[in-house]
Amino acid sequence: MLDVEYDRETGGIKAITIRDDEYKMNWCESDSAVWGVPYFNARVAFNRIDPLHLVSFSEGSSVYENALVRVTVNRRFKNRETFQEEYIFENIADSHLFVGKGQFGIFTPFNDNYDAAEYCLTNKCHT
Repeated sequence: MLDVEYDRETGGIKAITIRDDEYKMNWCESDSAVWGVPYFNARVAFNRIDPLHLVSFSEGSSVYENALVRVTVNRRFKNRETFQEEYIFENIADSHLFVGKGQFGIFTPFNDNYDAAEYCLTNKCHT
């Protein structure tokens, strides 16, 4: 069975853990990103970058927007062992939207940084 802890500030997920794991390893622990938060480095008027901003949050649903795009994220358990995420990208600009390589993505920080081997065996998802 999985446990999911939401991050209300970002609309993403702070922790995904397996309930019976005695070490409570967080599969998505990161110092630099939050799981499931979309990013879009859109260039708007005067070549200024307009990042996505969280505009609404409830457990299971987050909505992000900037001047050009809306991203709706829906999350749910299919059962306690299957967690699903759906990302809906919507062009809200008055014109066609073209996205360059590296401008658009979804943060998925797996807990795979490397510490001492003994610690990694029980606390990192790559081992």
